[in-house]
Amino acid sequence: MGSLPFFPVGFFVLFPVVNEKSTISGLAERKSVFFVIHDSVSMVRSEKMNKVFVFCVVVVCFFVSGCGNPKVSGKVTLSDGTPIAKGEVIMQSDTLVAKGKIQKDGTYRMGTKKEFDGVPKGEYKVYLLATEEYKFPGPGGKLYTADELKALQNDPQAVSPMPVAIPSINKKYESPATSGLVCSVKGKTDFLIEVLPPDIK
Repeated sequence: MGSLPFFPVGFFVLFPVVNEKSTISGLAERKSVFFVIHDSVSMVRSEKMNKVFVFCVVVVCFFVSGCGNPKVSGKVTLSDGTPIAKGEVIMQSDTLVAKGKIQKDGTYRMGTKKEFDGVPKGEYKVYLLATEEYKFPGPGGKLYTADELKALQNDPQAVSPMPVAIPSINKKYESPATSGLVCSVKGKTDFLIEVLPPDIK
């Protein structure tokens, strides 16, 4: 008998080898696709969890820091409507003190830990501090502001004499025990303060 042709033998020998490599390559590609999909899903889940975590931290900080306190503001005037142009509004309870600087138009906004951060709910005694206006004795025995006196002296560098404190409100409003002012904070509060002039007892 003659020897078998070379081609068929070579075909059957090489085919399984080529097929095996193809199979291994396919499995590798499938595994690669699987890991890519798995990693993508993991990243999406991780991003969502991070966002949820950050949101929870922000909410907790919001309430712990007092940012959720009701806003309290108002205006301080004399009984005739004239605004008190300087000083400080103090709201005091047994455990807390809140402050608000009076602006030139008499308005104020209260803060507890920092400016304008509001006041926790509760009842507060209210009084006023540093509302005096300071003027300086000048020509004719009259009292002048520092700028007015310097203008009269025609010397911007002139040293003013000792100032005189001119009260702008009745002294009783300078103490929580005598002011008679009480503010009940239940939510956002607009607390208007009307005071008597200094010469009325």
